[in-house]
Amino acid sequence: CSEHLGVHGRRAAGRMDHEVLGGEKCEIQSIGFRKGMVARECRNQALRAQRLDRGRRRFVLRQMHHEIELVVDQALQQFGREHLSAQSQVDVRQLGANLARDSWEEVVGRASDESQRDAAQAPCRHPLHLQHSVLGGVHQAARVLVLERGPHLPREPQNTDVNAVFGQLRYRTTDTWIDGDGKPFRPGQYYYVGGHTKFFGTAMFRLREKDFEEVQHEEGVSPAWPVSYADLEPWYTLAEEMFGVHGRAGDDPTEPWRENGFPYPPVPDEPVVARLARNLRAQGLHPFAMPSSIRLRQGQCVRCGTCDAFPCRIDAKGDAEICLLRPAMQSPNVMLWPGSEVLRLETDDTGKRIVAAQVRRNGETIRVSAPLFVLSAGAINSAVLLLRSANGKNPNGLANSSGMVGRHYMNHNCTALLGIDPKTVNDTRFPKTLSVNDFYWSDGKGGPPLGNLQMLGKIQPEMMQAAMPWMPAPALRYIARHSVDFYVMSEDLPDPGNGVTLTPSGQVRLTWRRTNLKPHLRFVQQMKQVLKRAGFPIILSRRFGNDTPSHQCGTTRFGTSSHDSVLDPLCKAWDHDNLYVVDAGFFPSSAALNPALTIAAQALRVGAHLNQKLERSQT
Repeated sequence: CSEHLGVHGRRAAGRMDHEVLGGEKCEIQSIGFRKGMVARECRNQALRAQRLDRGRRRFVLRQMHHEIELVVDQALQQFGREHLSAQSQVDVRQLGANLARDSWEEVVGRASDESQRDAAQAPCRHPLHLQHSVLGGVHQAARVLVLERGPHLPREPQNTDVNAVFGQLRYRTTDTWIDGDGKPFRPGQYYYVGGHTKFFGTAMFRLREKDFEEVQHEEGVSPAWPVSYADLEPWYTLAEEMFGVHGRAGDDPTEPWRENGFPYPPVPDEPVVARLARNLRAQGLHPFAMPSSIRLRQGQCVRCGTCDAFPCRIDAKGDAEICLLRPAMQSPNVMLWPGSEVLRLETDDTGKRIVAAQVRRNGETIRVSAPLFVLSAGAINSAVLLLRSANGKNPNGLANSSGMVGRHYMNHNCTALLGIDPKTVNDTRFPKTLSVNDFYWSDGKGGPPLGNLQMLGKIQPEMMQAAMPWMPAPALRYIARHSVDFYVMSEDLPDPGNGVTLTPSGQVRLTWRRTNLKPHLRFVQQMKQVLKRAGFPIILSRRFGNDTPSHQCGTTRFGTSSHDSVLDPLCKAWDHDNLYVVDAGFFPSSAALNPALTIAAQALRVGAHLNQKLERSQT
């Protein structure tokens, strides 16, 4: 730690060790201060700040101050404030300010006195989870109870067993839904702490700047969002840092502007993928490093062959449990109830305010009351819960005066391509390192937008057997051994006829008639030609169906008017002042990129808004 700290920081650390804590048995490390982590974060922030203008530097310095103060506050909580005098606590907090100032000055160079003064005096706008204390004696944040329908996902050999995951569908829900034609199916829903991110393929894309605007497609219009890319850009940056995203800016021709680079360098291509990238460049295309949330630099990820669509047995995937919930649970103000299914929300007599949630837990139905509710059950189940919560004042469901709850369901048009080269054995273990956006806004000939190409996790024989049970096992093994696997994705346009409803018996009905399908099919054919020129003479394809709602979105869209949207631009329900819905349901369009990072960015933006509301309520 000391190599990154200046004289003041080292002296302050020494004072904390010898004077503040004195003879107490608890040392700095044991109270969780983690000086090395703090110093590293100061250094990284300061290095980024070298490229920023003066105004942005002030923002980063405020952020550094606050992040360090947060670690100090956690240390105080763990050690126990009762063991320290009021003056000692002030001394500990001053240490945090010294650490930030010294790291800034020594790595970046002396910041101006005015910049430091402004940064120190300005109110902190750095977003925090609600469980963290707002420092400076303003207030203590609310207690947070997280109600999770499913249990913790068990660590077991079946986590990486292809037959267990794909053949037996060991982790998929056993619920049965029906489609728009009344046909039953078992949806690809996963109910565990961390949700679908326990199984996601780690792709963490920002939407393009133009995705937030109205875009004309061949089969309809992709509507504008009530927020701009600029509104989400700082939250994209923060989300990338929290999820530890690997990537490299500047290679993707459609990439939006960004204030900072990626937190970590790109995941290196394995030889087969590197050769593919060279062949694509030879065709004039611009393959780039797919942004990925894996814990590679932390030494955990071993780049195994069971990542995409598998749970990670060694916690090396940057999922919501690892990156968000576990850190949040370090606070005594946060409690998690796994195995707690919310059945419905209750309102007061006016129907305007949510007062309680009915929860099935340990075989009993209990009632949980709170002043504020945030619903994040996924686009489908959030809409289901709102509809199931209908009452006399809200006969069509909660937050549904517009009639939009459950409508405009989108899920992307997606097709798997297997490029087979009989002369080459593909021994790649972690292929999800490459993507292509050259056809995102056009077919290359001035035509309409087509979409994104990225790698699939390595296909294995057992995966194909579930989809093609008629195929002989030796043929499946041959295909898997010689194939390189791709994921072709096009935008799915919002249609009010597509959506989530409930049958009279309460069963979920998911109606999805594909939109924008013709350009997607042309995109698939175009990609087949590209891959043939890249060295794959045989191409197999299979479209993903209704039972794979991986990119579900749109069912509780946000907007600027309560007449045609469910939520306002900060995801508060127009009809209920203490209800927020924060998952991909708020998307008014699906774009043609994975939604995970955009969900996270908006969630952080909403969290900052809620923090400000708490501050105002306390003052």
